[in-house]
Amino acid sequence: MELTLISISWILLAIFIDILATWFLFYYIIDKDKQKLMFSISFFDASITYILLSAGYSSIQSENLILSNLYHWSIFPLMISLLFAIIGSTYKNKKNEMLFRIYSVILIFSFISVFLPISIKEIMIIFQQSIAVLLVIAAGYLIIKKRNFFSLIFLISMVSFTAAGTSLSINMNYLSILLFLLSHSFLAVIFIINLSSKKNRNEGMESYFSLTDRLKITEKALQKSKEKYKIIVENTSDAIMITQQDGVISYLSPACKNVLGYVPKDLVGRAHDDIIHSDDVKKVHEVLSKTLNDNKPRLDFEYRVKTKDGETKWISHSLSPISKDGKLQMIVSSIRNINNRIEMEEKITDKVKTLERSELATLNIMEDLQETIFSLEQAKREIKELNEDLEQRVKERTVEVEKLLNQKDEFVNQLGHDLKNPLGPLINLLPIIEEKETDPESKEMFEVINRNVTYIKNLVVKTIKLARLNAPSTQLSMEDTTLMDEINKVIERGGLLIDENNIKIESVVHNDIFVKADKLQLEELFENLIGNSVKYSPNGGNITIDAKDDDKFIVVSIKDEGAGMTSEQLNHIFEEFYKADESRHDFSSSGLGLSICKRIVEKHGGKIWAESEGKGKGTTMFFTIPTPKKQA
Repeated sequence: MELTLISISWILLAIFIDILATWFLFYYIIDKDKQKLMFSISFFDASITYILLSAGYSSIQSENLILSNLYHWSIFPLMISLLFAIIGSTYKNKKNEMLFRIYSVILIFSFISVFLPISIKEIMIIFQQSIAVLLVIAAGYLIIKKRNFFSLIFLISMVSFTAAGTSLSINMNYLSILLFLLSHSFLAVIFIINLSSKKNRNEGMESYFSLTDRLKITEKALQKSKEKYKIIVENTSDAIMITQQDGVISYLSPACKNVLGYVPKDLVGRAHDDIIHSDDVKKVHEVLSKTLNDNKPRLDFEYRVKTKDGETKWISHSLSPISKDGKLQMIVSSIRNINNRIEMEEKITDKVKTLERSELATLNIMEDLQETIFSLEQAKREIKELNEDLEQRVKERTVEVEKLLNQKDEFVNQLGHDLKNPLGPLINLLPIIEEKETDPESKEMFEVINRNVTYIKNLVVKTIKLARLNAPSTQLSMEDTTLMDEINKVIERGGLLIDENNIKIESVVHNDIFVKADKLQLEELFENLIGNSVKYSPNGGNITIDAKDDDKFIVVSIKDEGAGMTSEQLNHIFEEFYKADESRHDFSSSGLGLSICKRIVEKHGGKIWAESEGKGKGTTMFFTIPTPKKQA
């Protein structure tokens, strides 16, 4: 009976290890991370040991040399993979590809040794004991260095693993089974928590499976950004120049040939002063000095330069000092040739002076005026072109602004979480204190405090929601659903508010209209839009919900008889924290509801807008959402 129970225990342990191996293989298929493949192979190999033990290893050892060698070898790949995991985490996963190749070579050659006509028992015991000692030492080092929960679990796993081998050698089968189970279970805990938590992926053993993929994604994004930057800089009509702290030019775009009369290699490594007209050097130095002291960009500073051919050209110079930790790193400049504009302005000035001096000014005034108007129109067109080019430069610089906005969303999300936690006790305790308070004035003060705290919580929750919707990583759970069912759910949940205001809601949506959408997001969209219509409709008002299928999109409309909006309000209602006049002091309104609606619709690939004939004439909200066949 004891032998049967031991055999069953070894078999169950083998099944558990094979499940873990299959789990690693599944994640390898998803992200092609070879470290997961390495652990999958090692766990499958380790299960061989437990299968042989369930069959009674002692008899196998005496009858078959190959099975004996296989038994002593099967746990070896797992120990190697654990050792490589520690090495990989020490190098921050920069050498994982090389470690996998070394592991593959060791695996192949050690497996070949199983079929040699000699016993590998003694050498495998030496190797395994040496690696076990290294693993325990390394795990202890990780605890001292990292001082985190994962390193402690890893140490316990390694100690359990070593103790299990010792228990097995002295025939303490039940203890060895328990210790092997604990060891593998602790390893599984490390990897499961790692895959489910973003916070723990940046240090120690837990970084082993995630950092490589993130580095590859970052490198690709960086390379793509560099390529876009190169295309923009090298194809703009303005010359882009970078100068160092000492005024030496370190970069010039190809456009400098047309703007400054030099090719880039003529000026890179030379001082900026070398090309400034001698009469303008002092003026340029004064402007540069003031700009650097203020640490603010300077736009359209005009002066003269000397070209390679000795010609004088007028340029418009816009510069931005780049500082880090309060220290100037470089100056990025955009330079435009304005020679034609200056010449035109001089001609116009000369024309005016000539007309003033001329005795025949009266006779020629119409003709000269026409020429002047033509010149002004031409100047206007050139100024317009200058503005268009400036807009292009602004668009190029918005890339960095967008990055800052992404960081803002992350900050808002984290700040929202930090604010929401202390608000919970206030929201729960204030009503209790208010109920116990008997003084009317104090009770009124508690009502004000409770209302404001509730408003803050609502604002925090919606801010977090908006930040998550703005995050590029947010993914929707798309599924086919009947539009009418989703509308009816929202109407049923809001029945109390609707009845209190005597609102009549008429839905003329056909029950055969399907959409492919994230149900939770779609419900929140309807809750916000229908809730707004109820909120701003007069008592006893009507709300009509309709939807039309135009083959590619479903166009949904929600029409009310409420306060209506001006054209100015229609232009701003989807902006974050914007409130119409009537709701500026409304504590139930956060100013984020329609911004959230806009992001939900855009995440589904649609658009949202509002129409109103004016104040007191109601409002109709429209949005589109693709049909299932459109998204398929």
